[in-house]
Amino acid sequence: MLAGNPPVSTPGTISNWISNLPEDASIPDVTGMGLRDAIYLLERKGLKVSVTGMGEVVAQNPAPGTSLERAKNVEIILQKPNIRRAQIAGR
Repeated sequence: MLAGNPPVSTPGTISNWISNLPEDASIPDVTGMGLRDAIYLLERKGLKVSVTGMGEVVAQNPAPGTSLERAKNVEIILQKPNIRRAQIAGR
């Protein structure tokens, strides 16, 4: 192999198999996100999403970091942000 050239992989080799694994095989943390962003991120991972409430994500089940399984359901719970808390944080 010449210096600077990546190794060549052929179908069926270990390096080819490893390169096809998902980058992050766990459920992402969507806490604090709006509904649209949370659904987009979870569905891109192949998850089904159920929603309760309105506003931003305050909780999710299963917890972030849980091992990802295709077609698994994730429940997200939303709540409208406290306006007073947002005003204080903006000072």
